[in-house]
Amino acid sequence: TVFDTYDAIIDASCQAWNNLIDQPETIRSIGMRKWAHVGQLM
Repeated sequence: TVFDTYDAIIDASCQAWNNLIDQPETIRSIGMRKWAHVGQLM
C-alpha cells in the first residue's frame, strides 16, 4: 500500500494498533510460544 498523505499513514497506523490491542488473547498466545522466548527463562 502506498499512502497519499502523512495523515493517511497516521490513520492506518492507529487503526492497525487499535486492531492489535483489541486481541489481547492472540497477543498473549503468540508471546507464550516456545520460539518466542529468547535468553534465560525465569
